[in-house]
Amino acid sequence: MKYYKQWLLAAAFSILAGCNSGSGSSDTKTVTRIKPAADYNFNEDEIAKLINDRETYLNSIDLTFDGTIYHHVKFAHPVSDDLMIVKLADNYDNDIDLMIDFSDDATCAIYKKDMYKEFFDCGEFNKSITDDSTFIQSTSIPQMNNVMLTYENDKIKYLPAIGSTL
Repeated sequence: MKYYKQWLLAAAFSILAGCNSGSGSSDTKTVTRIKPAADYNFNEDEIAKLINDRETYLNSIDLTFDGTIYHHVKFAHPVSDDLMIVKLADNYDNDIDLMIDFSDDATCAIYKKDMYKEFFDCGEFNKSITDDSTFIQSTSIPQMNNVMLTYENDKIKYLPAIGSTL
């Protein structure tokens, strides 16, 4: 089971590493833009309500790692029922990738290209769960950084759908 989780983690990070990678070809392609069929005519009140609603979800995770607080979700992607990859940003828009494992014997991971590849125990032993939120305090391996992760229980499951057009 441990090797399966490591493989799943490696696959998830491979997917993230492939994002934003360009093609090596020098062929130029013409892209025809088509106007969406949907008519999004929002008034100012509807726009303000939508932005306010989305912001509560996009600010529903706090990760403190290596002295920096990452609290704004750029995107989230479910890998399986128990795994989610979340790209978080700090106040200066520096980002970091977090793999959250929701299983009982979980190991979570923090990744930043050319800087970090840290793992921390985020299983039941390190979790404090209330009706509203989950708090995890742990130490990363191998650098032994303190890690504190807090997320709102009712919002985290909807993060991958934020921004979806479905």
